[in-house]
Amino acid sequence: MEHTLAKAFCQTGNLKTLLMQGNMPDFVKEFQVLFSAYFGLAFSGSQHSDITMLSYMSHGNGDAPAMMEKPDQLAVLSTETYQDLISCLNEELSPPCYCSQPSPHPDMWIVDPHVQDKQIVTMNRVTFACVSKHVGNSCILFTIVGDNLQHAGEIQRIFIHQQRAIGLNTEFVTEIFFVIQQFQALDDMQAAYDPYHRFSGLPCRLFSRQFMGDRVI
Repeated sequence: MEHTLAKAFCQTGNLKTLLMQGNMPDFVKEFQVLFSAYFGLAFSGSQHSDITMLSYMSHGNGDAPAMMEKPDQLAVLSTETYQDLISCLNEELSPPCYCSQPSPHPDMWIVDPHVQDKQIVTMNRVTFACVSKHVGNSCILFTIVGDNLQHAGEIQRIFIHQQRAIGLNTEFVTEIFFVIQQFQALDDMQAAYDPYHRFSGLPCRLFSRQFMGDRVI
């Protein structure tokens, strides 16, 4: 019975995820009306707490980032968060294109430390918030470049930042960034007591309540 319940749970969760992506055949989309009527628009679950996945899925289904405040009203990032932002921007670039000081290389851009803070954002109808605003909406999953494992974290800060677009000297892109405190993974001894650990096909596991530092994503 436990196997049947777990299988049905995973199948339903996967179906909900596929229906929300909007790229399914027409005959499958017909079920979206039925699912929306039953579950409503507030889909939730591990797939839709993954902020990395949602950043690619949103495409117009969330808050459009825009710098609304005047330049002299913007916040200035701390040195540590500023360096983390630069690392985040360079994460998938080789060679790096963003820096904190003038560079003789013509394709290097200095990152502006000014940002606009937000307390809440919506991505693909899923709400995320700073932990100081709403604890439940601050808990997220995310992935790191080069690592397929999902990591868990807590949103400490949300901000909007504008930087030069790669390859376009005169154009800027505006994006939403999150300062995350990442939860530590369980060590081998602790993982032995994780009730989900023995189900290798179930994408679910426990994390420690201890943090392992901040990260900008």
